[in-house]
Parts: sequence; C-alpha cells; structure tokens
Amino acid sequence: MVSFRSWRTLFVACVGILITTVVVGGCFGGGGGVTPTGAVIKGYVTEIDTENLVRFGAGLTASAPGVEGARVTLLGTDQVATTNSRGEFTFTNVSPGTYNVAASKTGWASTTAYNVRVTSNRTN
Repeated sequence: MVSFRSWRTLFVACVGILITTVVVGGCFGGGGGVTPTGAVIKGYVTEIDTENLVRFGAGLTASAPGVEGARVTLLGTDQVATTNSRGEFTFTNVSPGTYNVAASKTGWASTTAYNVRVTSNRTN
C-alpha cells in the first residue's frame, strides 16, 4: 500500500517541475537579458503547500523556501545543475531549441518538464 507521504512527495515534485516549466517558458516575464554566448535557462524547484489546498481551495501555492540540493538535468545535453538554498538553478550557453528538463532529489519523486522552448541569446 502506498503511504500518504509517498503520494505527497510525488505531488510536490510534479508541481515543482511544473512551476519550473512555467518559469523557464517565460510565462512570468522572465528575463530577456542578452548573453553573448547563447541562451540562459533560469528556474527554481519549490515545494507546494498541499495541506492548505483542500482547506482554502484557492489553487496551488508555494511554501516558503525552494527545494535545496535538487539535481536538475537538461536532457539531451551534458548540463546538470544543483539548486541553491532558494531552489534556484541556472543553465548557461544553451543552444536554441526544445528541451526536456528533469528534476530529482533523494527521497523525492523525480519528474520531467517536456518541450521547454529556448530562444537564442536571451534568458529563458
């Protein structure tokens, strides 16, 4: 039988990568800065407050800090980043194209954001 903690961990990891996908996709007006050697991808992995979702029904809200020490991989490349104490990560010198971004951390469920579009010479 699967425990509540296992389901919660899976849910938190999936939502964290979803948030990362939105940020990487630029939906929050992220970036636009020019870099001379290629694109930059910036994002973050965060835990979601699942306890208040049912109580308030207001949708997903991020809990305070991001997930520190998560391994984020730009699939199809050799680029790997580790999130800092705020859950932030950065990939530099990324060629334009569409990528899949995977996040994992020991004790957490792994998840992947698919079809992340990267535009040349800007922060995505």
